[in-house]
This record gives sequence, C-alpha cells and structure tokens, in this order.
Amino acid sequence: MNSAKLSGVLRKLLILLFAVTAIMCISLVGCAQGQGCAAQPPSGVGDGDDQDEDDSGDMKEWNVSATPVTAKLTENGEYYTLDISGSGDMKGWTKAEDVPWYDYAEKINAVVIGKDVTGIGSYAFAGTSVKSLIVPQGVKSVGSYALPADATVYAYADTQIQDGQSSGVSVSIYSKSVPETHDRHWTSWGSTGHITDEPFTADAPFWHFDESGKPVEWKKIKVLFIGNSFTFYYQMPKQFDAIAENLGYYVETYSIAVPGQTLETHADENSNSGTEISALLNKVNDFDYVVVQEQSTRPYTEYDKFFNALKALKKKVDDTQEHAQIYLYETWGSPASAGDSYEEIAEMEQKLYEAYTQAATDLSVKVTYVGRAFTYIKGNTDINLYFGDNRHPGPTGSYLSACVHVANMLGGDVRKVSLTGKDLVVISNEGASAQPMNLTEAQCETLRAAAYSTVFESGQTETYTVKFWYNGQVQSEKSAVVGLGFTLPTCTVTGDEKFSGWTLDGSDTVYSPGERIGYAAISENIENGVINFYAQTREMIIAVWGRWITENNFLQVMDGFKTYCLANGYNYDKVGYVYYAGKTQNVDAYFLIADFTNQVKADDADVIFPCGDNISNAAQSNVADMVTESTALGVSLEGNSTRYVAKLNEKSLTQAFYTYITSNEAKTIIGSLS
Repeated sequence: MNSAKLSGVLRKLLILLFAVTAIMCISLVGCAQGQGCAAQPPSGVGDGDDQDEDDSGDMKEWNVSATPVTAKLTENGEYYTLDISGSGDMKGWTKAEDVPWYDYAEKINAVVIGKDVTGIGSYAFAGTSVKSLIVPQGVKSVGSYALPADATVYAYADTQIQDGQSSGVSVSIYSKSVPETHDRHWTSWGSTGHITDEPFTADAPFWHFDESGKPVEWKKIKVLFIGNSFTFYYQMPKQFDAIAENLGYYVETYSIAVPGQTLETHADENSNSGTEISALLNKVNDFDYVVVQEQSTRPYTEYDKFFNALKALKKKVDDTQEHAQIYLYETWGSPASAGDSYEEIAEMEQKLYEAYTQAATDLSVKVTYVGRAFTYIKGNTDINLYFGDNRHPGPTGSYLSACVHVANMLGGDVRKVSLTGKDLVVISNEGASAQPMNLTEAQCETLRAAAYSTVFESGQTETYTVKFWYNGQVQSEKSAVVGLGFTLPTCTVTGDEKFSGWTLDGSDTVYSPGERIGYAAISENIENGVINFYAQTREMIIAVWGRWITENNFLQVMDGFKTYCLANGYNYDKVGYVYYAGKTQNVDAYFLIADFTNQVKADDADVIFPCGDNISNAAQSNVADMVTESTALGVSLEGNSTRYVAKLNEKSLTQAFYTYITSNEAKTIIGSLS
C-alpha cells in the first residue's frame, strides 16, 4: 500500500475512535446526573430495592427496608423458601405485582421471618403457596393482604393484623398454657335460670409449641356429664376439668345433675333436667363426649327401663351432635346397698359392670368403668371412698372417678397429675360451700395409680363359664369373673311344664331365677373353668301357705302323696311346690291372704294348700276367679279344723293331689302332725 492510501486509513480510524470516546463520556455524565443508564433491573423488582444475581442472571435477594431488612430466596427442591432477616419493619407495596419476588410467588412454599423483624409490609406474601406461617413475637404489625391465602398463621396476641387479608387465612393466637374455657355446670338446687342463658361466643383458635418445637393448635375438647348426685358430689366434672388441664388437655366441661334422677327422667323433655339437656344439645352441636350415669342399682334391678332411657338419650345426642361419643359412667358397689364385705360390694359392682357392658355393646357406645376402680381400691387398700352415708362418693371417691374418666376418655397418664388436694376447691354436696379437697398426696398418688391401672393395665380378667341345662341340652351360658358370683337366668320350658329353679350337681338346693349366687357358694363346683346348673321343671306346682303348716310337716304330706302316685301310675317327679312363709304378721311377707294369693297367681300354681274357706271370696282372694273346686280337709290343722284345699285347674296331676289330700290316708298323716 502506498503512503497516501495509508494516511487516509489512519485518518478514518482516528475519527472513529474519537466518536466512540465522545459517546462514552456523554453516557457517564448522564449516569452521574441520575439520568437513565443502559443497565436496568429486570421487571418485577421494586424501585430502590437492592438486588443480587445468581449464575443465570435471576435476582434472589432484595433489601426491603432502610433499616435494613433483607429478603432472600433459596431453592427448596422445586420450590423456594423466602427468608426475611434483619431488624425493623419491612416496606409495603400497593399491589402484589410490585413485590420483588412476585414472579416466584407460586413457587414459594415456606417463609421464615427473623426474630428482630418488627413489621410485615402489605402484600408481602400474597400469591405464595405457603400453608403455614409463624409470625414471631417481635412482629408488631402485619400489613393488609400480607398473609398467604388459605394458610394457618401462628401469631401472638399483641401483633396487630390489619383488615383486608387474603381469603381463607386462619389466624391462631399463641398461648403457652391451656387457654381459658367457659365451663357450665347446672344443678336443680344450686343454679338459677338455664344452662343456655349465658351467651355463647366463638373462641379464637390458640396455638403453642410442642415438644419438638413445632407449632400446634390447642384442640378444644368439649365434654358433657349427665347424671345425679353420684356425678355431682365433690363436683366430679369440675375435678375432671382441672385434672385434664393439668395434663395439658384443652377441655371445656359441662354438667347437668339432679339428685336421685334416673336416665328415664333425664330423657323426658318435660322434666327439669330433660329441658336443660335438650336446650343445650340444640344449642351446642360439637360436643366430643357425652357421659351419662344411671341411678345407683337401676341398671341391673330395672335393666329394661335403664336401656330404653339410654337409647332415647343416645338418639338425642345422635340427632344434634356432629361427632359426639357417648360414654356410660359405671358406678360402684356400696356398703349401704350391698353390705360391708368385700365380696358383697364386689358382686354388686359386677352386676353393674355386666349391665353397663351389655347396654354399651347393644348400643355401640363405650363405658368408663369407675366402679371397677372402686372395687380395686376396696380390695387392695384401706382408703374409704364413700361419703358419710356409705353410698355416695366421698372426696377420695370423686377424685378417683375423675381420674378414671380422664384416663379412659382422653388417654391421659393421670399418674403425672401434679394437683394437690388444696388445688381442688369444690362443693361437696347440696347446700355446702366450696372448700379445698381434704386429700393427702399419698392418697392422690394411690388413687391415680389405681385409675391408670384400671384403664390401661387391667388386661384380661380371669373368668369361668356357667352353663344352664334344660332337657339334656345347654339352653344358655354366661361368663363370670373368678372371685365373683352371678345372677341366675330364667328358663324357657315347653308344654305344661313349669320352671321352678336351678340345681347344682349333687345338690338339693333349688335357686330361683333372678337370684344372685356368691362365689364362695359355688367355687368347689367349678371344674376346668366350667360349672353346670340344671333346670328343675314341674307339671304341677303346689302353693303351700306357710301360715298354717311348717315346711317340714308339709314334706311329710308329700311323702304320702309320693306313695299315692306310685300306686296309681302318676309321675311324681313332675310335682313341685313353693312354700310361702307367713307365720308372723308384720314379719312374713305372706301372712295375709291377699298378699299370699297375689304371689300364687304370679307364680301360676295349680293347687293351694292349706287355705281358708274364703279362698273363693273375691273380696279376700286374688285367685278366686281361678278356683275350680275347693273343699275342707276334714281334720284339724294346727288347731284349726276349717282349713281347705283348692285346685286352680283340671290337670290330671292337679286332680290327683286334690283327691289324695282329702282321702283318709292323708287325713291320718295330717292329723298326726304336731
């Protein structure tokens, strides 16, 4: 290239270099004066926010306060965690799109707020996928629409959360201890107005940290007790509440108690307690447990009434409550009702146990076996569980009951309860004033251990089987607890037979249906865990009025009738008798003819012997319309020569006895009796 051409090229290069340099200088001056520069932040980052880039150029950290408060995104698998750290208040935004991390919001599933942050800005976490958020105690304010939608937010009471949050937000307030509840206890003698008179208000949800440091909500448990003085003495429901809360349960307790009340009356809409029960169940539909207690011995003395009332109450609960579980409150054997011995008390409780268990099985409900714990204490300690009347629970009995309920319904380890007697201030009974429970810590410890053992360690009770035979076959059988007796059933017979009772192998003793046999009386007859009873049936029953003849003298008459039957082809084995004691007025139940004949009619006897000539008098006799024939014996009986025999039907065996007892052979025997 010649020199002229080279000079031209250099001149052009110098001009180009000068132009580039001039442009760069102009740009630098513009930036210094605050004018727009070529390097601008990406969309979605708020004005004035500092930001950092990752390797791909995405911004992941922002300064969101002058104090400063920093927001930083870190990857969490396919999602992000947003950490808010620093001290002071976050800035706020006027809409969600202005928030620096808006482009990532749907992928943010966790937010962590530092303990020194004092304020959360408006729209801060709007649009995120966070389902759970802890707002630290240091945060004093939360701006509008700052909380994530459909999230549970764990906050503190002094944090001001502005109105206008995203939809579905549930804010729970921190409570280190069990939150306060609004318990209601109504009694027929101590309450004014109705249990529903005080307004019902919805409580805010509360939360606390569990043992692992995680936030959990306090779950309120609502319990209703329905009973009588056995429930109220020493305010057992109030003790239940205190013991449960001492163990960390959030319990709200209600009770309706009336002295002497039966479940039948409780189920009556028009009774005082029935009115309260219906009003409460219609007002509150979220009870977790409803506990019902029947009057003392009624579950086994009047089982049908007990069962039908329980069934009616269960329907009320099922019709009004969303998820309530019914528990039956099994009560105890008592000296006043059973006797002083351990076995008498234990057998009474066993009858209650069987009745409550049967009803619970048939109605698909549960049982709290308080009576079983009473029996354990009675058999293993010298603690007196009873009030002064030896029937109601005393302070120890009511405390034991409350512990069993807490252990059984809530699953609480009542051995860990730290309440002392002075911590429980209760009313002992009707008209009394509230006083601290007079219990020693040693007593409380023993009672708590017994309650725990009853619920969690009782295991399989040792039992034996009782079989009831009729006509060579087992008609029924039952399981009984070793050490305790049982109640004998009735027997279904066929034809003209009449069931007169049960006998054991090799025994002449006849036990009546409904009679309870103690364990000591039958223990030697149990072989390989089984004991057998045999039905005694008759085709004729002689009703013997004990006012005019002793049982031994009557048996001499029966020996003569046996000989008569054998001689005349009658089946003597189908003959039986019932002896109705009536020697002494105001002592024996069957001294008066009306009482005697009333029972004879109930027992469906065939012959009455001996009786008076007024046996056919409707004004004197309850079986007058049943008498087909009566005649004088024709011989003095205990100094009275006007004694009669009456037959009540025309069966062949009935006629056989009627013929025999008026014969000369029978007169000879009767005349020789002394």
